[in-house]
Amino acid sequence: MADALQDEQQSAIASVKGGQQSQAIGLIYGERYENELEQVQNQLDHFRQMLDRRTDAAIEDATVKSRGLRTLSEVMVGLTALMFLFVLGFILKRRVLRPVVRLSDVVNRLASQDYAVEAPDYRQIDEIGDMAQAIRIFRENGLVRQRLEQERDADWAIRELLARMTQRLQGCESVEDVLNVARLFAPGIAPGVPGRLWLLEREPWQMHCAAEWLDPQGEAEPFHPDQCWAVRRGAEPSAGDR
Repeated sequence: MADALQDEQQSAIASVKGGQQSQAIGLIYGERYENELEQVQNQLDHFRQMLDRRTDAAIEDATVKSRGLRTLSEVMVGLTALMFLFVLGFILKRRVLRPVVRLSDVVNRLASQDYAVEAPDYRQIDEIGDMAQAIRIFRENGLVRQRLEQERDADWAIRELLARMTQRLQGCESVEDVLNVARLFAPGIAPGVPGRLWLLEREPWQMHCAAEWLDPQGEAEPFHPDQCWAVRRGAEPSAGDR
């Protein structure tokens, strides 16, 4: 159709050049030319509409793809952030929270004077390691103080037993009372140490066992006083002495 219009335009131009101006005007402004021109315009409008529809469809498709890619990128960013938070939480739990909870439990037990608890050995160079070292030092000092208190209590207990034994001895009226007091208090004064109490008899001249406690080993046979280094004043004990 466009080619036919161009042919008519060329014919009109040729008519003008040939002096046939009225014929040229009839070709250009004739009904046929107007109809053909209108048909061409309609075809152009239809093509433009098709092009607009294809453009709109392409834009819509690109928009949908862009939204999908945007959603995918947001999901990837969210997953990355979630993974980062998970790794960070794992590190905090393993490196900070768990040691702090462990140290807190140890401190509470040490505060209740439970020095049997083992202080954790965290050797990392940070505040956790400094806290662990301070807790170990506190525990060691607590153990030393506990041992000293136990020794002091044991010493006071022995002193109290000695004082009670002295009072009981002062109230004794016979040798048998003294022996009974010795049997009663000696195991407490020297815990776990068996022993015997020997008396010197003049007739016959010998030492004999008057009392014993905690089942001492050996026979309680009488012996000569010269074999007892405690009787020999100023003499050092020898291998054969008792």
